[in-house]
Amino acid sequence: MTNSVRTGSLHIALSIALAGCSGSATGSGDPVAEGTDTGSSGLSDPESGSDASTDTTAEADDGTDDTTDDGGAIEPDLPPETPPDPAAPEKLFSHDYLPVYRITMHGADWSQAWDYLLAQLDSKAKCAERPFIEADIEFENPWTGETEAYEQVGFRIRGHDLPEQILSQPDERFGFKMSFVEYVPGRRFHGQRRLNFLSSERDDTLMRQCLVYEIMRDFDVPTARCNFASVYVNGDYVGVFAHVEERDDGSYVQNRFPDDPDGSMYEFGDCWGDEEDVMRDLGPDVQPYAETYQLEAGTVETDILTDLIPFSQCASAPQQEFEACIEDHIHLDEWHRAMASILAIPEMDGWASSSSNFVMYNYGPLGASRRFVVFPWDVDRAFKDTCDENDDEGDNLTGPCHIMAKSWEDGMSPLLVNRLREPPFRAGFCAAMESFVEQLYNPAAIASRVADLRTRPRLAAKPFEGMTEPSLEYLMQHDPLWDHARFMDGIEDIVEERVPDRHAALVQQLMDCEMSPLVDG
Repeated sequence: MTNSVRTGSLHIALSIALAGCSGSATGSGDPVAEGTDTGSSGLSDPESGSDASTDTTAEADDGTDDTTDDGGAIEPDLPPETPPDPAAPEKLFSHDYLPVYRITMHGADWSQAWDYLLAQLDSKAKCAERPFIEADIEFENPWTGETEAYEQVGFRIRGHDLPEQILSQPDERFGFKMSFVEYVPGRRFHGQRRLNFLSSERDDTLMRQCLVYEIMRDFDVPTARCNFASVYVNGDYVGVFAHVEERDDGSYVQNRFPDDPDGSMYEFGDCWGDEEDVMRDLGPDVQPYAETYQLEAGTVETDILTDLIPFSQCASAPQQEFEACIEDHIHLDEWHRAMASILAIPEMDGWASSSSNFVMYNYGPLGASRRFVVFPWDVDRAFKDTCDENDDEGDNLTGPCHIMAKSWEDGMSPLLVNRLREPPFRAGFCAAMESFVEQLYNPAAIASRVADLRTRPRLAAKPFEGMTEPSLEYLMQHDPLWDHARFMDGIEDIVEERVPDRHAALVQQLMDCEMSPLVDG
């Protein structure tokens, strides 16, 4: 029998009243509450077999994320009503489980709820803030078998597509975000403040972003964890979504950087600043940087003075000065790994190729001086673009798909990425690229990962269409929007065409990696 645990506004009100008598607040509105798994920094030697996280699971589509008005400050945690499960965050994003969410919100069914959500969007401003609406959530916890209830959860559409763009793509699934702190500050959901459910635009498999994050984490790049979840809205089964942890709040850095979770974090996406300004010297004043980057996870403007401005000045310094200072500001090996993985796949809209969709975290392991690591988000172009179509020569050796290219389909590589591919840093980049291609980005390795994501049994709290441990393929066979043929065609495209073709080109490019000039493209 499934147990039900209910939390919500009544518990919060009682907790506040009791806090007035005892002098301390109690109650989290979260039956499992805060729990941080034992993740590592993601900066160990990739050849040692050490992972960037304790699991091997993996965000996602875009969307201006909800932040506070005080520079990304994190609200204090509410004390848990029950002892937290330290392993809960790892389980929440594990491919061994199928989380199921039953959402109740405005409207009689999913169609009415969707129309209501679209009506909340600004019909003309792509980058306007997307408002949350209240929803109640029942979470079918697959590792306990319990059904947990949460009231007053924030729910909104993700991404930047305008309503008319969304309505023009009826065969696509658009993503959404849930916030457990929007209406109940301090509440946690298995260690998380917010959750992302990714869209399916450009991805017939629904697995591309999870696949990329998993590969990059295995290459010691601290990317997000991601698995798959089934979603019901107002009683209607909506389908399966890629289910991704939030990158820009305290729970993320506590997992990735447990030995230094208090560093500053800066995010850049296509609704902030100018891509030409990223990783460049914008002068001695804070304001240009505050207008270019989103400050996250407790970062405040004074942090810009102490870390972001010195880093940016070094990144733009004359060559001799740059060579002498840059390793004081970045974990160079991690940057080379992050660059190599994005450019190898390639992700045309990625940070190393088009100056967009990245996060920098200022990290000092075990008391060492802090330096920046970098990692991507919103990798929905991965395994999508065909290099031959973007290459005038037709051989993948020049133009935007060359590992030494400066221009790509969606933009230009940042100046810093170009400088880190030139001597004296060229050998480190080439070594990282060779390691990535040999270990992780080869046809056999990718085919094995895709097969595992497709067929692995995922334990559910309740049977799904008669299956207690449905695979992703089984879920797609019963999805109301997708069809199995579309799903399998997308997998075949990745495994049998894109990856083998790209791998062959990369092997050829690597032969001359240390001698090749940067290519204008």
